[in-house]
Amino acid sequence: MKPKYLLSIAGLYSTTQDYMRFAQMLANRGTLDGVRILSPNSVKLMTSNLLPAGVQMHFLQPFAGIGYGMNVGIVLDPSHANFNGGANGAGTFYWGGVHGTWFWVDPTYDIVVVGMLQQQDGGNPMTGRPYPVPNVCGISRAITYGALVDPAL
Repeated sequence: MKPKYLLSIAGLYSTTQDYMRFAQMLANRGTLDGVRILSPNSVKLMTSNLLPAGVQMHFLQPFAGIGYGMNVGIVLDPSHANFNGGANGAGTFYWGGVHGTWFWVDPTYDIVVVGMLQQQDGGNPMTGRPYPVPNVCGISRAITYGALVDPAL
């Protein structure tokens, strides 16, 4: 069968639990359940902005306050970041899938979130693509950060 999307970044299949374990491993700087999977330097490279100075991350529109590492977006300036609405801690890194899957890791507030909708074009409202459902990712961010007891930590 011919794939519907001919993208090197499309077509990840996973369970929610395994996707969460992957995100948690990145949050743990490469370890999961006491086992080293990636070196700390690899995770640092993945989660560091690798765009040259003056180059903005963008899809159909530029992203404010956002950089890009090895396969993840990175919040560089929380006060201007426009990643899916809601608050962001500095250094937050994330990915959003076109069919409504996403994760973000916020090392400032020690938060790991995975979301899965399975709705075509349901994962990236900030890209400028049509967005057929409520911005559940942005809503989940607002709820998550709103629930922090001491966000000043």
